[in-house]
Amino acid sequence: MDGDDTTRPQAPRDVEALSDADLLALAREGAEELGDVTPEHLASLWDGIAAAAFGDDANELTTPPRLAAVATHDRPDTTRSHRGRGSSMVRSVEARQRRTVAGALAGIAAVLLVVVGVSWVVTREAAPTPVATFRMDPLDDRVQSAVSGTIVAADSGQAVDVDLDSLPPAPGGTFYELWLLDLDQGRLVSLGPVGPDGTFTVPTAVADGSWPTIDVSVEPADGDPAHSGDSVLRGPVTAAPAN
Repeated sequence: MDGDDTTRPQAPRDVEALSDADLLALAREGAEELGDVTPEHLASLWDGIAAAAFGDDANELTTPPRLAAVATHDRPDTTRSHRGRGSSMVRSVEARQRRTVAGALAGIAAVLLVVVGVSWVVTREAAPTPVATFRMDPLDDRVQSAVSGTIVAADSGQAVDVDLDSLPPAPGGTFYELWLLDLDQGRLVSLGPVGPDGTFTVPTAVADGSWPTIDVSVEPADGDPAHSGDSVLRGPVTAAPAN
């Protein structure tokens, strides 16, 4: 009984009174008593204990595990607050970016509205004033449909605006020509050969509204400026209502 001390409980060791060498030995053994050392005492011995316990990795450890745990336990979770503050900053930046983009789009829209408005005003102001309208009907089966148009006031006087694309191709060696006629007086004036633009200038000398008929003829390319007498379209000119 006297010689067997293996089952006798050992008195707890006062780790605060141990020497540095004893503490290093406890560190090597992984003794639980090492956790009872006050943080201040353990911090003062950390360099030696870390060197003994962790060897070459000791230089990477700047805080004892227990102190780190205590600090982590006692200190508020700043990582979360930082993360929240970072998210808040990101949302703030995104909000500013959205406001900037929205402002830029609003500015572009305003500029477009101004441009469209100015264009509409200019177009509206520049729109020609109708002087008369007309409808020319086919005189035979060479043309299948009637053609309508207007006579408008232009900067240089008056102009006839009519789309004659529906006319079939003129026979070989001939062309179409547009005329203003006064059949009662036997007067007529050529507005020129029919071209692709559909606009004909009315000479200032005859732009007095006294030409009651408009006509399209087929003219031979013979150099004779007179009307051939071969018309395919003809109709009355009606003065536009006064504004």
